Amino acid sequence: MKKLLAIITFVLVASAPNLYGQNKNYSDYNLIRAAELIEEEEYQQGLDLVKEHLTEYPNDADAYVVSTIAYYAQGEYMTALRDVNKAYEFWNKKCTTEKYKILWWRAVIYEQLLEYDRVLADLDVAYKLAIKANKEDATSILESVANIYYAQDQ
Repeated sequence: MKKLLAIITFVLVASAPNLYGQNKNYSDYNLIRAAELIEEEEYQQGLDLVKEHLTEYPNDADAYVVSTIAYYAQGEYMTALRDVNKAYEFWNKKCTTEKYKILWWRAVIYEQLLEYDRVLADLDVAYKLAIKANKEDATSILESVANIYYAQDQ
């Protein structure tokens, strides 16, 4: 699970400079810096910047993904679930985070909450979206599904 967290965090942070294209402003840089701080395990500082960003952009799905990662990493799964659901609700085609990654994150959170039916449902949809966008991620999602079935058999 830590490997998955590291991979998803890397993908998010690596794409952070491109979060807002050419429309950069102070709040956008706050979100980019928040992602960097969270990668450095400075969760509270990162969350403070995300909250500041959300005061200006309350429907920013990418910001909710960043906060989801921070809360998840701290073991605050219900708060992470709340934010990943907001990310899913506010997702649109302008978002940097692809929709399947939001579903993948939600599945990871549901796994921690032992809600395996929801894990598998989200992974199913995430896989169908990922197969069109990123075959490598689609393979990783299938591995996640296999791991869930394996864990249930133990």
